[in-house]
Amino acid sequence: MPLRLGEYKRNKKKKMVGWGWTKIKKKHNIKKYSIIEWLSQSPNREASKIPKRYNLTGYAHRIKCNRGTCKVVEQRKMLLVVDHTMTATGDGPSFKYFGAVTAYCIGSTKCPSWVNTKFRPKSAASGATVNGGWQYAFTYKPKK
Repeated sequence: MPLRLGEYKRNKKKKMVGWGWTKIKKKHNIKKYSIIEWLSQSPNREASKIPKRYNLTGYAHRIKCNRGTCKVVEQRKMLLVVDHTMTATGDGPSFKYFGAVTAYCIGSTKCPSWVNTKFRPKSAASGATVNGGWQYAFTYKPKK
């Protein structure tokens, strides 16, 4: 799926607007390309109100373990907005899908920093407890 550099800047009305990788990093604090790649493979496809767009979702979990008992203490639903409009690329008559518009953690403007520092695509299968009993999991379904 294309992930264009995009932009994130102040418009004429002094409002910050943008799209693509620049907006994802600056506004929503997702700094690992591998998170976008992981979300793009999600089997969870939700309809969008905007034609030719859809949303792919996944979940980031922060889990506290103590004496053999683990509990999800923070869960963030993550969303990748995808646009399948054919868009001109380069100077020639070449067209490709627009691709990723934005990605974010639902419920907040910025994703928590642990989403970036602890992301491992295979972490959902890992049972390793690190940093004083904390575990981190990234799944396509919410944990209970």
